Amino acid sequence: MCGICGHVRLARGADRAGADVGGVGPGSLAPMLALLGHRGPDQTDSWQDAGRGVALGHTRLSILDLDPRAGQPMHDPHTGNVIVFNGEIYNFRALRAVLEEQGEVFRTTGDTEVLLALYRVHGRDCLPLLRGMFAFALWDAGRRELFLARDRLGKKPLVYFVGPPTANGGGLVFASEIRALRAHPLCPAQGSVGGLDPVALDLYLSLGYVPAPRSILCGVAKLPPAHCAVYDAHGLRQWRWWDVDYRSKLDVTEAEALDLAWDCLRESVRLRLESDVPLGLLLSGGVDSSLVAAVLAELCPGQAQAFSIGFDETKYNELPHAKVVARHLGLNLTHEIMPPATLEALPEVALRYGEPYADDAALPSLFLSRMARRHITVALGGDGGDELALGYPTYRHARVASALHALLPLTPPKDASLRCLAAGRSHAARARREFLAANIWPETRPLLRTEPRGWPLKARLYTPEARARLAG
Repeated sequence: MCGICGHVRLARGADRAGADVGGVGPGSLAPMLALLGHRGPDQTDSWQDAGRGVALGHTRLSILDLDPRAGQPMHDPHTGNVIVFNGEIYNFRALRAVLEEQGEVFRTTGDTEVLLALYRVHGRDCLPLLRGMFAFALWDAGRRELFLARDRLGKKPLVYFVGPPTANGGGLVFASEIRALRAHPLCPAQGSVGGLDPVALDLYLSLGYVPAPRSILCGVAKLPPAHCAVYDAHGLRQWRWWDVDYRSKLDVTEAEALDLAWDCLRESVRLRLESDVPLGLLLSGGVDSSLVAAVLAELCPGQAQAFSIGFDETKYNELPHAKVVARHLGLNLTHEIMPPATLEALPEVALRYGEPYADDAALPSLFLSRMARRHITVALGGDGGDELALGYPTYRHARVASALHALLPLTPPKDASLRCLAAGRSHAARARREFLAANIWPETRPLLRTEPRGWPLKARLYTPEARARLAG
């Protein structure tokens, strides 16, 4: 991964010819880049045009084209456009070949220059052509605007805030992480920007995370997945550039569907093997990462490296499964047992996520990543498989709830009745909460999630003032 950041300060309401405003100092990004150093330890650089009020910064983790000339911010000599980019474009070689047929000449062998050239040819319409994970910011010198974009599923983060109007115009500051964003001089620690957002906290207690476009801080927003935005002298505009097309259906048998799924998985793994640095696999022993391991073993026979962790508690220890998979596929497996003292790393986990995130795998993931980093730079994994294949118990509950819904009254109990049913700490009260949280009535889903989330916890935590504020 890499780190990106930047600051654009433009006059509002001015015509485009006179929209440029100074005020971006050469050191305005230095504190942000320092906090993004762990994302890109190989190269740090920045670019600014103080006269136009633009500054872009980048910390690089070199994966493709290790030559320093492939570093960022990268300039387009034809247009004056400048880009900072975090991620990887998996189909960049195919895109490069098309551009070369059109006369494009490249000076690097990585994907950043391809993205820059693609924007010159297609403008904002380049996004649907990309296969990959990405978050980037591109200064369009001709239009005098900043173009921001995020990949379809939001694998790469991008947060921003728009500062209040001043005599010299407002300003937009963006970064890969909230912590880096707060280091910019325009971002105050408290108040309208930087203070705790009570609505975001309420969402976190219900969902276990803060969904985009909100963040845990007032005034700080996430660019949602599959969205792009433009910031110019007239302000910020954003829109969705991609969505799932549910109208497209395949008329295939189950066997044909399985073959198609396997072909898609194989192609996806093959594309992700494009790397100029050591690469491996994070193997849990579960179905998802084991499927990726099978493809990796097929494409890189005898060369694939895998990394796993285990636990002293046998109930949660999947290391024996990982060993069986590695042995069967001929993977080179490196493994360790996660020590109890790893709990001391919890503050670092909180620091890296930047905001509350209720994922019980966060600590093991940090430990596993640290271990793997001693051997490799890039790691594949099985994340996302349960979401695509509906593997979580939540999906089974929803299926059962759909069947039960026909047996229940059409109208659920009123809000007050639901809260009475959910109140209490007895086993019976907990059972009632489990029932109400089982997606029986749609109205109960956000209100009565199983503890520790949802209304029962909020009822104990919230003051009357907090409840009144959330009620509007």
